[in-house]
Amino acid sequence: MPLLRYILLQIPGHALISILLWFAWNMGWVSAITAGLIILALVIKDIIFYPFYKKAMQPGPTDMVTQMHGEQALVRTPLDPEGHVFVRGEIWQARNIGKKPLFPGDRVVIVDHRGLTLYVRLAED
Repeated sequence: MPLLRYILLQIPGHALISILLWFAWNMGWVSAITAGLIILALVIKDIIFYPFYKKAMQPGPTDMVTQMHGEQALVRTPLDPEGHVFVRGEIWQARNIGKKPLFPGDRVVIVDHRGLTLYVRLAED
């Protein structure tokens, strides 16, 4: 299915280039060989870029915060139950879902989020 979608997305561009090349060939601006080589270059470009397109179209988390689930963070301010953690170079508001308070320097794992508040638990070593 991704291949069919990719091919269908390429059709308008190929059609436009083909029309322009046909016009340029009729006007004597380019030879038939040059026009054919340009079309061939477009097809080769599509073959080269398809793997990148396919990877980009894979389903995944819809937002940045969801992508952080499962990552480790470092506690910055005491979490009893709310405080702040450091993850991906930023300080985030966090809520401890464990029973014991967490202190600066503790490693935690992000398990969920509500809005921009991360829900964390103590990381197991």
